[in-house]
Amino acid sequence: MIENEAQYHQTRQQLELMNRSLEELREQVLPKNPQLFAVMAEGPLDFGRQFQHDLAAYDATRDQ
Repeated sequence: MIENEAQYHQTRQQLELMNRSLEELREQVLPKNPQLFAVMAEGPLDFGRQFQHDLAAYDATRDQ
């Protein structure tokens, strides 16, 4: 749960890093081994979804 602007910005940075990591996996692992990619991408995808959820929840409180 994001409670302030500093945490919001940190979470956005973490999401960007996670997205870059996934892109690297797509480029380097997916073409060679799709099954391995699926396993390796599972964790970052879960974290990315959680980061997006947390950011959206905090954005909703900012708009009130």
